[in-house]
Order: sequence, then structure tokens, then C-alpha cells
Amino acid sequence: MKKVCKIRIYPNKSQIKLINETLGCCRYIQNLYIDYNIRIYNEEERFISGYEFSKIINKLKKTNERYYWISNYSSKAIKDSIMNGEKSFKKFFKNKKGFPKFKSRKRLNKESFFFIKDNIKYTDNKNIIKLPILGKVRITESNYLPDLESITSGRIIREYDKYYVMFIYNYEAQKIKLNNIKLGIDVGVQNYLTIVNSDYEFIKIKHFKDYDYYKKLDERIIKFQQIISKKAEINYAKLLHKWMDKHPNEDLNEKYKNIMKGESYNSSQIRRLQRKIRVLKSKQANIRKDFINKLAHHITVRTKPNMITIENLDIKSMIKHTHEWETSLHKHISESNFYYFKEKLIQKCIELGITLRLADKYFASSKTCSSCGTKNKSLTLNDRVFECSNCGFKIDRDMNASINLMELKDKYCILIQFA
Repeated sequence: MKKVCKIRIYPNKSQIKLINETLGCCRYIQNLYIDYNIRIYNEEERFISGYEFSKIINKLKKTNERYYWISNYSSKAIKDSIMNGEKSFKKFFKNKKGFPKFKSRKRLNKESFFFIKDNIKYTDNKNIIKLPILGKVRITESNYLPDLESITSGRIIREYDKYYVMFIYNYEAQKIKLNNIKLGIDVGVQNYLTIVNSDYEFIKIKHFKDYDYYKKLDERIIKFQQIISKKAEINYAKLLHKWMDKHPNEDLNEKYKNIMKGESYNSSQIRRLQRKIRVLKSKQANIRKDFINKLAHHITVRTKPNMITIENLDIKSMIKHTHEWETSLHKHISESNFYYFKEKLIQKCIELGITLRLADKYFASSKTCSSCGTKNKSLTLNDRVFECSNCGFKIDRDMNASINLMELKDKYCILIQFA
């Protein structure tokens, strides 16, 4: 099986320049591929493959002076960007929705380019490694480096103002002896997880958003956003006043109003504050990932259960069907990274050979009585205690859901067994 190892790197100024130029080249080629296919799609309703377009680019590099500069950058990275564009067109033709969009540098907080295994070397100095394209680069987390022979490929990543290298390598999972324990895991709004085992022992994992440091980051983001909106209002008023002075007898139409609103955010102070917000949001993303990785490790590696049952939640539809007055719930669901947790848990179960069951997404785990099986249709999200109208059984709704998931029959769930 394959695994991924992501390590932060500290490139020098010339290496940073090379990374940014390579990313810019990949972005330009992908946009060129999308533009070329748009013209073909409008005429013939089809698209050319990435393989055909790479041939066109190779000819242009040799014959047209305008495209000579492309030869200065990695051909593997360029081909990978073309293939990414091809994937987006294949998805569009398969689903007939989500037409490929041009890549903008301003809107991208995370970019990467591909490299192959060649020229990767570990030096005698454990804090320095040799990478393709960049050469020798400084790192700090040398203990996490995989075996050189197991590496198949990798990527250089730029996230906000930080740089990382990601290695894809072959990994042989170690077989461990599993305990005769079943777990039922319910994801929730108030608590991140409610877990019950075969002995009906409950564990409630509080949400990472309840951590003080995460709350402080949220407060700082809100503060900066308020300052930006106030400064933008002042800038808009100044632009409007200037326009009125130049055109005293003309009415301002909606088109120019929208243009001015966009220009009101184009100041050095606002850009500086936006950069600070991006850094704070990246810190929050790191907190979320670290929390989920440790949680998945504890559930699988530490507990070693032979079976886990979780909800197969459709997060996209949950976000889509939340109403405008439920903006806080909408934000809570989108920031909870439930999908990432499910994928991480599946990955760990594959490694350790744990049987994983995904409950049907229409199974009402919270509304069904875990004692007699009666369904309480009137239960809402505000009701934190489940009370059965048939047998009088009373229990916390999240605990009730976790019991139902653990005791769920195989015919109501997708059974995934990993040998």
C-alpha cells in the first residue's frame, strides 16, 4: 500500500523564486489547456486529451519563440498540470456539471507541482536533503523521512507563505493482534464524537472548536475582518466622491458601483490584513488536521477493536440544505472536517485489518430507541435528551445514536473488511 509523508522545507531566496516560477508555469499551461478545450467544446462539444495537448506544447517550444521559456521548467511538472486539466474535463463530461475554471494566483492559497523519484538524496547532514529541481534544502523533521528506496514520487507544495515536500512511498502494514471489541461512533454538533464499546462504556470527545487557542484565533480573524470592512467602506466613499467631482451631471450605474467596491479592497493596508487572516486560517487548519490524526490513531492503534461502525454522512447535502438562519450550523459542519475524519479512519483500518461498517445515510441513529427500536420522529437538534414514548427509556441523544450504530445489523450498513 501507498502512504504520504509531508515535511516542511526551508528554501532560500533563489529556491523560493524557482518554486514560484514553476508554479506559475504550471498554472499558465493548465489555463492554456482549458482555453484550448473551451474553443473546441464550443465548436464540436468534445475536448482533446492531455497527451495530445502535451504534443502541441512540445512543438510550440521548438517552433514558436513566444513559448521558448517553458523549456526552462520541469517537463514532469508541466505534464502533471495538463493531466489535472484533463481530469477536470473528464469529470465535466461524466456529470455534465462543474465546467473547468481558470486557475487564478490570487484565489489559490495552496499550490503544488509534481516530481519523480530521480535525484532524491539524503545527505550526511540529517537537516538537509537533496530534491529534484530545487537541489539541497533545509528541513527540521528528519525523523519522519521514509526509506529512500520506498519513495515513488512527490510534490513541492506552497501553502500560504510556507513550503512543504510531500513524498509518496510504498508501505507494508504491520499485523497486530486485535481485541474482541466493537465500537459505535456517532459524530455530533455539541461533541465531536461519542464512542461506545461492547461493555457499554462511553467516551465523549469535545470539539476542537472548544479549545481556547482555537477560539482566540477565531476572535482575531473576526477582528481583522471588521477592520477590513470599515477600511473598504472609507475607500469606497473616497472613490465615489472623486467620481462625483469628475462627473457632476452623470448618474453612477450599477456596473461602475461594483467596480468601485472591488477597487475599495485594493489597498496595501487591506492586503496586509488579508495576509494575516490567511496565516491565522492556516493555523486553524493545522489544529483540525492534528486533532483528527491523533483521534483516528487513538481509536484504531491504541484501542485495537475488531469492528468499528460509523455514520456514512452526506456532508455536501447537509451543508446544502441548511437554511440561511442556520449559518452558525452551516459553518460548524463545514469546519468540522467529518469527511477527512472518515477517510483517515478508513486508512487506519486498512493498515491494521479492522472491519469497518458504514451505516446507511438514511438510518435515523439519533431518533431510534436503542432499547425497543421505536422511532421518535419529533426529535429535533435542540433536543439533547432522547425519551422513548413507547418504553419510557431516557438517555443522551448522542449516546443513544452510538449504541444504535454499534448494534446495527449488517444488512443496514456497508461492510468493509480489510484482510
